[in-house]
Amino acid sequence: MLGAIIGDIVGSRFELNNYRGKDFELFHPDCHLTDDSIMTLAVGEALMKAVGRSGGLAKDAEFLGLLEEEAVRSMQTWGRKYPTAGYGKNFFRWIYSRKPQPYQSIGNGAGMRISPVADLARSEEEVLAWGSVVTGISHDSEEAFLGAWTLALAIYQAKTGVDPEDIFKQIATEVYDLNFTIDNLRPHYSFHANCADSIPQALVAVRDGEDFEDCLRLAVSLGGDSDTIASMAGAMAAYLYPIPQAIADQALSYLDDDQAALYHAWQDFCRKYQA
Repeated sequence: MLGAIIGDIVGSRFELNNYRGKDFELFHPDCHLTDDSIMTLAVGEALMKAVGRSGGLAKDAEFLGLLEEEAVRSMQTWGRKYPTAGYGKNFFRWIYSRKPQPYQSIGNGAGMRISPVADLARSEEEVLAWGSVVTGISHDSEEAFLGAWTLALAIYQAKTGVDPEDIFKQIATEVYDLNFTIDNLRPHYSFHANCADSIPQALVAVRDGEDFEDCLRLAVSLGGDSDTIASMAGAMAAYLYPIPQAIADQALSYLDDDQAALYHAWQDFCRKYQA
């Protein structure tokens, strides 16, 4: 979750004002949390509440039903608490709907909020099952499921120590064409908010980055949906590289009291759940 939040904050000021280089100030007064971080926090809260309601058993169909209920409730609650965070029009309507229904979205919202699933899961089966639930409540298209599953599995595999070369090779063989570099794509890349044209780019930024910070700089430098691409890249990069403490501390200073309380509760919960 921390990597996703950092990437979101770093990329936030460039979403509508792209900077196609890596030589930018990482944190700036214009940086802020966007919908990427708000929904990531909401998914974390939903997972904690679902596990609590299920008595700690997080595998059966009953748990998946509880997770669906809590994901809808948390996303709507946090979305309404921060209504100007930058949601897409359809998702904004979903947040305020009395009976929210999925709407076949192919948007990269499916990827930006998926990292808590990988953070908490203890098996690839859980990653896929939980990812299906938190994706399908709004983004029930084939493209969104594929994007969310791919990113969540990549983050989970990075967390569990799978060789990064094997992770990217599997994705390139089975899911996305990763035969490009950020440098080569940058001159021709435009804004894309769909999974198929932003998740591979986030993955390549991680593949080609030299350390955590460099992964974020590569992701932002591509342009387009900068905050979301950097957020997705940061979520995976955090498990491949150490996050410098100074970067973590500065990013967390952008969270308000409620956001910080939920973030710290999530960190504690993950440690206890996986102990």
